[in-house]
Amino acid sequence: MRMPSLVARIYPIQRMPRTFGIFDYDVPEGMSVTRGDVVMIPFRKTMICGVIAEIIQATKSSYARKPIRTKIENLHLSQNEIAFFEFLAHDLAQSVPSVLDAALPTPPKRISSRGLTLPSEPLLIPKSEAPIVMEIAKRLATTSQAFVMSPDLRRSASIIAAYAGSQTKRVITVIAPTIKDATLLASHLHHLSPLLLTGEETNASRYRLWSAWRAQTSGMLIGTRLALLHTHPDLSTIFLVRSGHEQHKQSHRNPRYDARQITLQFAKQSHISLYFLDTIPLVDDLEIFSRADVIDLFEKPETRIISLTRSPHQPHPLLAYQTSELMEEMLRQGKQILCVYNKKGMSRQLLCQDCGYDFLCDKCLRPCVPYEQTLHCPVCLSTRPIPMSCPSCKGVRLQPKGFGNRALVQVLKSLFPAATVTRVDSDEPSPAMNASLLLVTDYYLEHFFDAFHPPALGCVIKLDTDLLLTSPSFRATEQAMRSLEDWRGIARACKATFIAQTRHSELMEEWLSHPYRVHQKERSFRLMFGHPPFERWMKVEYKTAKDQNREQALLELQKSLRCLDPAPHIIKRKKGVQFYLEVCCPLSSVPSVLSIFSKLPDAYIIDTNPLF
Repeated sequence: MRMPSLVARIYPIQRMPRTFGIFDYDVPEGMSVTRGDVVMIPFRKTMICGVIAEIIQATKSSYARKPIRTKIENLHLSQNEIAFFEFLAHDLAQSVPSVLDAALPTPPKRISSRGLTLPSEPLLIPKSEAPIVMEIAKRLATTSQAFVMSPDLRRSASIIAAYAGSQTKRVITVIAPTIKDATLLASHLHHLSPLLLTGEETNASRYRLWSAWRAQTSGMLIGTRLALLHTHPDLSTIFLVRSGHEQHKQSHRNPRYDARQITLQFAKQSHISLYFLDTIPLVDDLEIFSRADVIDLFEKPETRIISLTRSPHQPHPLLAYQTSELMEEMLRQGKQILCVYNKKGMSRQLLCQDCGYDFLCDKCLRPCVPYEQTLHCPVCLSTRPIPMSCPSCKGVRLQPKGFGNRALVQVLKSLFPAATVTRVDSDEPSPAMNASLLLVTDYYLEHFFDAFHPPALGCVIKLDTDLLLTSPSFRATEQAMRSLEDWRGIARACKATFIAQTRHSELMEEWLSHPYRVHQKERSFRLMFGHPPFERWMKVEYKTAKDQNREQALLELQKSLRCLDPAPHIIKRKKGVQFYLEVCCPLSSVPSVLSIFSKLPDAYIIDTNPLF
């Protein structure tokens, strides 16, 4: 029997250990295949799909190679697409087969011919804003990258619509952080005939959608971060909507990719136009976009900064006298008020007055939040009854510290007895949204607020703008400012006055008047202390049932990493009972670190772009 003259090196589309990658198959005589072709191959007593990485001349082998079974017609990944998936696997310290398995749907046994239908709603903006939207679209058409400061999803949709209307031959992908955002965008951009991918579809539905997408020579795909992995050979433009949102990062399962990072690589590699849209840029974004690339044309809403330290006779520590007066006036006029406070429970934490014992979660060692009769962990969601005495010193002087939103509801009811007060958070699935005073958390922003149909509000009040400033993250100031601008955008959409209460009036005033100066200060701090984007931080855990094995495995990894030059800075931390490593890499050592990671067994859980 004559030996086949060609061998195909193939990536199976299947989850595999990071140390596995490519398999050799004989190319049957008469079959014409090339890099990027999708084929059916025998694999462990079954048939699966694979993507050809390269074709080489056949050589003698110590084992019998299996032949490719069939080639899937009309399905071929371009050179840029294959290179993108290979880069992504390397950058995430994952195998290429695992990345392809997460990214690509496989051909089902039966392909339905049922049409893809989407809800349709009109896209309307105030007449006064039409020239602004057209000017932004015009500027985007003349540059390959830009950051657009867009106050809400409705304005972002208008910008995308105007751009797509003037660039009719383009293939456009629009990435939104949540299913709700992606669905709203698709329904209000229905006149552009977009395809919608939320990530909740079955494999058959995804394959049908992906096939329809790749068959288009121009058009639009709207979706969550998964849509970025449903590539198109002629993709020309990517819009990343609400670009600073944490949901652009997949944190809890492999591949742990961040849409913000891989869009940059994809755009650079394939010469794709890239546009970020959000209320403000992150500090990291200003290393990507020059100041000239940042487009800020929308007017800001009426904004008042009220100090919580300079207000005399305030009725409550979280309610300044001026704020209370304004609320009374709004209620007299029959206007609805939105108060924002992002701490649930009755208080922030419970402490023993005698010994200072802090009630931490047994599993994750985070402070528990006191409710009426129970302690709740905000991380793992475990609950337990509030004890009668301190488990450390047996004292009974247990004192709640700070305020939770449940306690604030009672405060607001006592201060404004004629008003109806409703709490809106994840513990309240069906709140009365017609109440005259809504006390909300970020849950309202993500699940209830619709920028295309904004409610009529009198004012939006951020009761404690400083909450995020106390975060242990180096991004604390950035997160606080972004939250401020998100709620400011809601006030703008609702034509409401925006009030921010703070104990740091100087910082907030500087942000409103000179935001770029605040960004530059943050940039200087990060450069000084080696924080991203000037160094790359990674996170490594080791999954095993035995603590001793876990610590030993992490210790061995530390030794390997410290042999590099320059060596990364390594911090050993503990979350609950789990130890993990923070690896802070100088950018020049990132390739060497990734090379070490790529050889580790899968018991090491590696996140090369974690959220800190």
